[in-house]
Amino acid sequence: MAETEEKSNFRIAGEVKRVVYENAESGFGVIKLQTPEGNRVQACGTLAGLQPGQNVELYGRFEKHPDFGEEFKVETLCVQQELTTEGIKRFLAASVPGIGSRTAAKIVDHFGKETINILQNFPRRICEIPRIGAKKAEEIGRIWKESAGRRESLIFLQGLGISPAYCSKMLAVYGGGAAEIVKKNPYRLAEDVAGIGFLKADAIARNLGFAEDSTERLTAAAVFCINGIGSGLFQSQSVGGQVADFGRSKVLNGTGIGEAGLNSPLLAVGSEELEGSTVQLNQSLTDDGLIVAVATLDVHHLGDGHAAGNPFL
Repeated sequence: MAETEEKSNFRIAGEVKRVVYENAESGFGVIKLQTPEGNRVQACGTLAGLQPGQNVELYGRFEKHPDFGEEFKVETLCVQQELTTEGIKRFLAASVPGIGSRTAAKIVDHFGKETINILQNFPRRICEIPRIGAKKAEEIGRIWKESAGRRESLIFLQGLGISPAYCSKMLAVYGGGAAEIVKKNPYRLAEDVAGIGFLKADAIARNLGFAEDSTERLTAAAVFCINGIGSGLFQSQSVGGQVADFGRSKVLNGTGIGEAGLNSPLLAVGSEELEGSTVQLNQSLTDDGLIVAVATLDVHHLGDGHAAGNPFL
């Protein structure tokens, strides 16, 4: 135990040499890392999405595994933006079927500093390398683009202060398009990604500069608040404002939305911002028989005529 404590809170940096294991659903991964001094380290933790050739900084502690020996258990991960020349060679050799280290080196040596541009935008030019046909060149370009999207998304999400575990979950749900989806509407995370509710999505949105009274936030806040009381609405005829009964659906109008909780200090949304808005509540049953209400909001900003539907569609 003392030995583990002495080796805690370490920082190691280096290049990912090999991805030993990866579980996209849980985010758990095992990698082989080489430090600048030439030392080889096996690291494990929330590392899904990493690829050979990437340079990373890992923070954590060394632990003794009964079967695999000493491993570095990662608590925090930082990924550097660009692959090095050697990193590109290793990525191609490890990720593209039929491309060994020699062919990967030929591609990088042939295109030099333009290699990334060629892989990303002009993959057919890879046919300039002897014994690489058009089909293989297209495959190399496709694999590169897919990995580039995941790599860039991982770097972007970490830059927002999102933990590696949640980064992995987002990549599992959205793939290489995760960064663009989060930029456009981070409140989708509350609907799509397990473990991320409105409050976490709201914190991410604030980091991205979304205003308190943005349409995206008002919509997500309404869904958050009303889903919390939605089941009760089906057992009463009104909550503050007007509730129209449509059998298994109800519509809650502006005043009632505010009184249902959106004008609470926590959400910083006032009733006046929701005048003219309506919420559709759809009753449904969970697997265990509980009655729940799923809310969608039609938001009309007072005076500007701007309307928005459910942000999660």
